[in-house]
Amino acid sequence: MVGVLGAPVADPLVGIGITRITLRICCRHWPHRTPRLADPSGHAADPLRPRNGKPAGVDAVHVWAYPASGPARFIGAATYGSSRPDVAAVFGARFGNSAWTVAADLDPGPWTIVAYLHSSISGGFILSSSVAINVEDSLLLQIDVPETDAVAPPNGRVAGWALDLSSTSGPGIDTVQVWAIDADTDEPSLVGHSELGVSRPDVGAAFGDQFSSSGFSVPYTLPPGTYDIYVYGHRLQTNNFDIVRAVRVTIQ
Repeated sequence: MVGVLGAPVADPLVGIGITRITLRICCRHWPHRTPRLADPSGHAADPLRPRNGKPAGVDAVHVWAYPASGPARFIGAATYGSSRPDVAAVFGARFGNSAWTVAADLDPGPWTIVAYLHSSISGGFILSSSVAINVEDSLLLQIDVPETDAVAPPNGRVAGWALDLSSTSGPGIDTVQVWAIDADTDEPSLVGHSELGVSRPDVGAAFGDQFSSSGFSVPYTLPPGTYDIYVYGHRLQTNNFDIVRAVRVTIQ
């Protein structure tokens, strides 16, 4: 889902009419939730007085992120000048290259994303546009079998699904590793590992077709006792095991 925030604004003090600045957050649940890795983007243009070789009257867009508490974080100077034919259709062909985008990696929690427009006419940052979002960690992992506090046989399977919502292709999690920790001795044992690839049409229906093969299934053999079963998901973007979930089971 794509969300767009835009409103007509103008700055009479500098005589610059900025007809619209839009800020687009690419996510599935905008504006309430967005994955941790997202790309704020939009367009910025001054339709009244393009000058200085900048057909949109803008030469830079800087993007900041403001948390609910604590210092602001500078996301970066956006890449500016790519095509926006929809903007050109409204304001004219010379504004067709007025798009901007910047990559952001924000910690989970509420943030206000603010884009500041730098005018090529006045030489200053003259306008801003903002959107409030709540960042959720893009990593999801669920253990379906066994369930928490289940009584399980000595031979079975640990099964579930894992995904990275910020992935642009496939589940974004390529493998899982399963460990069993004896609740009495704290002794760990490697149960096994598995690549993702089990068909999960229910997950695909909830999060998108690219996540339809996000399932995993790892066989186990454990002696009687109580165990904490840990499943670690390996994230392709970072090449690390960045997410873990656990359930406690009793083997009889």
